[in-house]
Amino acid sequence: MSEKIDENNVICVLCDESFALKQKQSGKWHKLIISDLFEIADFNEYFAFWKTVFREKDALKKHCATVTRNTNEAGANPTKNEKYFILCPDIIPKDKELRDELNGKIIADSPKKKIVPLVEVRTSNNTKRFSRQSSNEESSKRKCVEMTVVDTCVRKKQERNLLNGYECEDCYEYFKDLGLPEKELRQRLNKCSRHRGHFSPPKTPEHFWEMGFPSTPECKRRGLFLSDS
Repeated sequence: MSEKIDENNVICVLCDESFALKQKQSGKWHKLIISDLFEIADFNEYFAFWKTVFREKDALKKHCATVTRNTNEAGANPTKNEKYFILCPDIIPKDKELRDELNGKIIADSPKKKIVPLVEVRTSNNTKRFSRQSSNEESSKRKCVEMTVVDTCVRKKQERNLLNGYECEDCYEYFKDLGLPEKELRQRLNKCSRHRGHFSPPKTPEHFWEMGFPSTPECKRRGLFLSDS
């Protein structure tokens, strides 16, 4: 990283004139305006780069954007619609690239400090609670091996049609009201069922989908109240 710039002796990017940086707070040199002047990480390298670039012919027109301003400075003849060149990182890609590069150098050369994210600090205690694993790894592996699949997956349509259909209570009541024999009723249920498998899934508990709390007489009928004894 270059040495710290002497703010009282800054060389202009367009000529060899020196000045105090405080005098150029507007960032204006001749007809060149440098935006966000005091956000530049390293003035020495920034000024040296553009001073070299501006030595080329028509470099201002090639590398800078133009802006028209009305000037009426004290002690000067008022001039309207005067054209200025501007270096702005939001407009000039090369200027933004240079500023980002200089800013990266400052960060790289500065003492490195470990930054712990706030989320990591908050979750560290909670993570410790769930990181208590069994000391016996073999027993943990054995538990995973003992987990088995209850039913095999059958993807082919023809093979699935050969499986038993799950019994639907609504369909069962419908065919039962038709007065069909039990054997024929089972055949129709097996034929129209869309859900098939080697084993039927467990049935949903009674009153599982009912909303709210049942009435007192209904609770007594279901035996939900504890006995007084």
